[in-house]
Amino acid sequence: MLFCCLIFPVYALAASNISDTDKYAWSETSGWSNFNAIHGGVTVYSDHLTGFAWIEGIGFIKMGVDAGGPYANTNATDWGVNIDSSGNLSGYGWSEVAGWLNFNPTASQVVIDPNTGNFSGYAWCEGIGYIHLQNDNPAYKVQYFADPDDPTSRSMPWLMLLLGDTCDSSHLDLCKNNSTCNTAGGYWWSDESCHDIAEASPCDATHLDLCTTSDDCLGAGGYWWSDNTCNSADQIPTVTNTATGRVWMDRNLGASQVATRSDDPDAYGDLYQWGRGTDGHEKRTNNTFSNTQSDNPTDGLFIVGHNDWRVNRDDLLWTGVSAPNNPCPGGFRLPNKTELDSELASWETSNAAGAFKSPLKLVVAGYRAANTGGAGNGGILLEGVAGYIYSSTTVSEYDDFVYYAGFADSYNFVNTYMRSDGNSVRCIMD
Repeated sequence: MLFCCLIFPVYALAASNISDTDKYAWSETSGWSNFNAIHGGVTVYSDHLTGFAWIEGIGFIKMGVDAGGPYANTNATDWGVNIDSSGNLSGYGWSEVAGWLNFNPTASQVVIDPNTGNFSGYAWCEGIGYIHLQNDNPAYKVQYFADPDDPTSRSMPWLMLLLGDTCDSSHLDLCKNNSTCNTAGGYWWSDESCHDIAEASPCDATHLDLCTTSDDCLGAGGYWWSDNTCNSADQIPTVTNTATGRVWMDRNLGASQVATRSDDPDAYGDLYQWGRGTDGHEKRTNNTFSNTQSDNPTDGLFIVGHNDWRVNRDDLLWTGVSAPNNPCPGGFRLPNKTELDSELASWETSNAAGAFKSPLKLVVAGYRAANTGGAGNGGILLEGVAGYIYSSTTVSEYDDFVYYAGFADSYNFVNTYMRSDGNSVRCIMD
């Protein structure tokens, strides 16, 4: 080396991608070298190292000039530690006390194992001799996180990403998230890996992530979430009412979260007409209506002006998990009247406060009125004041009526009303 002695301060560093635990090398002369010290750490880039290692006997060793690598190692303004495409290290680090640290001395070379992320070999420092990067007994080593955001990622694809290959159409296996996979022209699978679109399997029970519509999702036995993704039933968050022993979904259909308060708008969810499938009519943002009854609506319009949205009564549309229009995910269904009665009876108080304090954390989501004229005509009423939950039980003596639960500040009940109103749905496990 032809450089003169160097003086350097400790600058603010990029986050080290060296393990928090496997970060030590050993020198018989100066003791432990810490490659992820509190006030400085080493970072592995695609073709060089940066940052500082701390040696207890001599202080900091800097891995390269502030401009970054790769380094020419020809003068005092361009030196540092480089990495080649096979993971071999070369070049120099610098200590104000001990001098130059050579990562490719004559007798050894420091290497990064592509499968484990482990450093191995010996570096030579003119002031303290050899520094050993890995040992079996006693056990110590330096190991890097190939992906700084994922401490478990130390496999070959991530190393190759660091060592030159990038996530692109020719290296889809190096894409680490949905966004980079899509940018590279790939398809992000549910096993959290990126694939060529030509490899994509059809929407079915084993590839629910490939379902792009609620109908396809439900047909494959999945559950269409409010974020427009298809998920399996075992991913559905549930709560158990220990008083009744029944297991429920932890939120209303269409809600984006579990309620944080009785009038939490993010927990209100959708408002379904009784017996109708998930076709868009249920969305709170849907302000399109029709006065025409239909047994098979295809336009997602909320049907107003009638006690039933259908022309012909059908009491089986929401009865059981296999009901033709069951909007609940696989293994779930609407509760029947008896189950709603038991749920309300278990509340600490017979009102909206009791509804929210229950394991279900029910909310005052209001309802969409189907009657014409006045305050109704498809408008959402009593939002933030009262909540209404449909059951699957119909009323034999009134053709167009079904049972539902209601609650507000001063009451709760299970009563009957017409099928065309839009009410909340809370699914129960069968």
